[in-house]
Amino acid sequence: MSLEVSTPSYYYKGQRLSYKERIQIQTLRHDAEWTLEEISNRMKRGVSTIHHAANCPSTPTKPHRIDSRLINTPIRDEIVRLATASRQNRGLGYAELGRAMGIQASARTIRRALRKAGHR
Repeated sequence: MSLEVSTPSYYYKGQRLSYKERIQIQTLRHDAEWTLEEISNRMKRGVSTIHHAANCPSTPTKPHRIDSRLINTPIRDEIVRLATASRQNRGLGYAELGRAMGIQASARTIRRALRKAGHR
């Protein structure tokens, strides 16, 4: 005898949760301390969907990164000044230069900025 577990057909499948639904799920889970199953039955969504919505941020988070087009001439000149200021700085990698400047940019972005300023 096999035991099958299936999602009832009245559950919404293939539809993304709205911001309002994610907030509602997080409120029920964390503030009202409902179980995942209780929320699943009330919202007519799968338990795994409820689990994901309850444990993830309600809005997507991305690290703030500087686009290579946003590194303008004054910033580029400052990167060059820092990179050439001392022997120790000349040994820094591209990502380390960005961190030293307080710029959250990839090594590739810093490398491109230095090349555009005429440094290799």
